[in-house]
Amino acid sequence: RGRTGDNFVESSIREAIHSVDSAINSTRRKLFNKSPLSPNDLLALFRYPRDPFTVETARAGEIFERTLQLIQNHVKQGLTVDFNDIDFRYNDLVSPHYLDLIANLSGCTAHRRFPNCSDICYHQKYRSHDGTCNNLQHPMWGASLTAFERILKPVYENGFSLPRGTESKRLYSGHPLPLPRLVSTTMIGSETITPDDRFTHILMQWGQFLDHDLDLTVPALSMSRFSDGQSCSSACNNDPPCF
Repeated sequence: RGRTGDNFVESSIREAIHSVDSAINSTRRKLFNKSPLSPNDLLALFRYPRDPFTVETARAGEIFERTLQLIQNHVKQGLTVDFNDIDFRYNDLVSPHYLDLIANLSGCTAHRRFPNCSDICYHQKYRSHDGTCNNLQHPMWGASLTAFERILKPVYENGFSLPRGTESKRLYSGHPLPLPRLVSTTMIGSETITPDDRFTHILMQWGQFLDHDLDLTVPALSMSRFSDGQSCSSACNNDPPCF
């Protein structure tokens, strides 16, 4: 059966492509057309994706997500979906046929990789640097630029992309969510430094290496608001892609 957002798919895709490309161009101008003014500027310059495949994959993902955001905005204007339900999912918004259409037109489908694992002698002896073909039964398991397997279902504030707690007035089990940093410092922080007779600082560094090697995501191509091109660093609201 059809979904409420199906009627808004084509116009939303066109608008998403225009707004994402405008925001990416604005970000690139700010990054590459001037000298870095702060350590944060220099870090953003170093981290910004350069590999064409990575850039196009990230762009496709931003267009896909922005399209869903625009469709959601159209539906909310008609007040035909209850967005206060935390179990809302994007497939409640758009039917499977149109989700496939969005994936095709945004470029997500075109960037699905199908690795060549035919050189069995090589792949049984060596592991690839990008994770492809390391599992010959499932060649894309653990490959770079692919999604992780989830243990629990995702729960987003808007149903598909916005982290929970973004809206400060929204309650969960009758309470607002605390800031993640506050939870971290409260649960595992200490006022004093206590020597350990078993572990050194290298244990933490090894954990950081594994964490950043395994799950470091591609930085966003757009660091400017889709609505007007204003830099996310100077915006105080949650206007996409800033939050």
